[in-house]
Amino acid sequence: MQQILYSSYASSVIKAVLLARLIDDTQLKNKAQEDDILFSFPQIDADSISSKDIYHKYRQQFGEIQWLKDTNFSFFKQQINMAFRHSKPDKYILIESVLKESLDNSLQFVLAKATDFGRKFYNYYNSVASDVHANKGFCRLQPMESDLLIGKINTEHNTGDLILRYFIQRFPKHKIALIDKRKNLAFFFDLEQFSIARPDNLEKASTIMLENDIYTQYWHTYFETQYIPEKKNTKLALKHFPQKRWNDMFEADFLKKHLE
Repeated sequence: MQQILYSSYASSVIKAVLLARLIDDTQLKNKAQEDDILFSFPQIDADSISSKDIYHKYRQQFGEIQWLKDTNFSFFKQQINMAFRHSKPDKYILIESVLKESLDNSLQFVLAKATDFGRKFYNYYNSVASDVHANKGFCRLQPMESDLLIGKINTEHNTGDLILRYFIQRFPKHKIALIDKRKNLAFFFDLEQFSIARPDNLEKASTIMLENDIYTQYWHTYFETQYIPEKKNTKLALKHFPQKRWNDMFEADFLKKHLE
């Protein structure tokens, strides 16, 4: 038995799955997974072998890999990269299984969600994409000293760096810090490099944000002037402003006052 190791991105796991077809008696393993304390196997690192060499050997033995030329292949790789960020540990087996199904059937077969693996894979991708989308929309950045923007995020999956990169593109001349209380992490950009840290005191950081917040009252005044009691639509408001996001928003007090 040999183990084929791969990293958590699409090109690496694709090479690993193809290698597993070429080499008998193999086992796939993501590098982020813990080693088995009872058994040790010889290992092959898929990242150390070029895609070109693996594709060539696969074609010689099994024929053309049709979905490499599929117009949806780039999107499929994006889905894989997003699914790797899911919080559940079974994502590795799921991604491996979806790739095997695409080899046995077709890429369209998987993307059409025609199997249990295909449907679950899409749900994982969609959950991660939704997590990124929601945090980009509900995160409120507060201006601090020294051109620093600081905000709170509330991620369900491993998406903090994607959210930070979004704000870096929007505010390229500012240092940015995002505090994720759920993950007990802080994501930083200091105009030169990106870093992740575990703050000693997230509550203290949140307090500093509140003490330096000169914009909340302006937001409250704005929302009060826009609110029309006769047109209250709680169901619609809760759809667009889910309660689990309220504490990360300037609008929190306003929403609690009018919707609870």
